[in-house]
Amino acid sequence: MVERRKSRGDRRKENKNLETPEERRKPSPLEIKIQLDTKPPNLIVNLIGSITADNVYSIREAILPFQKSPSIQRVLINLKKVAYVDTSGISQLADIKKILAKNKKYLVLINPNEVFKNILDILNLKGVFDIREISLAKKEGSK
Repeated sequence: MVERRKSRGDRRKENKNLETPEERRKPSPLEIKIQLDTKPPNLIVNLIGSITADNVYSIREAILPFQKSPSIQRVLINLKKVAYVDTSGISQLADIKKILAKNKKYLVLINPNEVFKNILDILNLKGVFDIREISLAKKEGSK
């Protein structure tokens, strides 16, 4: 007798008890975590995850309340821990840049990985964004 291959549902039922509640709450790989750090005249936006069409508006909604703040002159988006960016994500970053520019604010993309730089190069958008490599580590003795 030939043994039947188990369906995906059967495999899930067998492994159901192996997942802890913490494992079930882990974000999917395409989610983004946003951490804002205000250090006038800069707003530092640390992104962790992937920038996609599904989550790019949450980035926009986090940044835009600061567009009219007189103490903020630059928005630094830290892309060091961004694993993936799709074209709609890049398009929204360009829109955010335009909105900030209307309010005399600057958008700076910091610490992008090589994949992000290559995507900008392929799309001929490398000159559109101010891209810099900046260390954001706290110095010893600073508060």
